[in-house]
Amino acid sequence: MKEKDGEYIYLIWDGRKEAFYIKGHVSLEYATEVLEREEEYTPDNATHKYARWGFASHEDFKHQLNVYDTLRKGTFKVTECECR
Repeated sequence: MKEKDGEYIYLIWDGRKEAFYIKGHVSLEYATEVLEREEEYTPDNATHKYARWGFASHEDFKHQLNVYDTLRKGTFKVTECECR
């Protein structure tokens, strides 16, 4: 939870991964470099969003990443990448 801008945010998914996240607003080219190195995926797109860590309602996890389309109090910049 202490990633620096441009770093991949490692998340544990309950099932299929829905998206990948990089801290900060980065380009599709940069996101491609990061995801090919970290997850061996090539993103189809990269969308600039905002996120904040919250407490998870699932008993197996302590925190969850809540993602928003617009800036909100306490959020930080993320790039959301979708892969087919």
